[in-house]
Amino acid sequence: MDRAGSDRISNLSEGPVTLTFGSHLCGLYASDLGRITLAVPFLLAGLNEGSICFLVGPPNTQRQILNYLKKQRPSLQGDIDAGRLILSEYHPGTRGQNKYFRTLLDKKIAGGAQSFRIIGDLWGMRSKSSEADLIEYEADYDQLIARNYPVVTICIYDVRKFSGVEVLSTLKGHRDILRYPLEKVLA
Repeated sequence: MDRAGSDRISNLSEGPVTLTFGSHLCGLYASDLGRITLAVPFLLAGLNEGSICFLVGPPNTQRQILNYLKKQRPSLQGDIDAGRLILSEYHPGTRGQNKYFRTLLDKKIAGGAQSFRIIGDLWGMRSKSSEADLIEYEADYDQLIARNYPVVTICIYDVRKFSGVEVLSTLKGHRDILRYPLEKVLA
């Protein structure tokens, strides 16, 4: 990220968008390719710029994203081994997940990290919790993590699995999304 705290992500079919630290966005997808379209450019740009990146979600989701990412970044295993790309499933409970992020972000900052990217497939959290718990998690994440660390976050939601009411709640909980063209966050 540059000194102004902005970052660029690219949708595979569109040009770059400027983001700032603290941006907490959501992406909605309706196919596995849509998930790839949202995740791969975001992670690739972060790794290329030297950010510490997190890919959070179920193992099968991680494998699929990593397969596409490896095609564009042959050194990906080295990034994982060096802790530049951190793979994680969601921890039980909303507080546990946010504690995990805070602990690891603090540790990485103490080690010299200056910027982070976090992308999480929220079905991994929702499958372990209630709708109300997920809403609470997102609100807590926004206050505890997104607004307090040099991080850009995209929470991705599979609209095939979430109800219409849950998708509406998602949009309400990610107000930063309204500053960007919708074609950048819908896949």
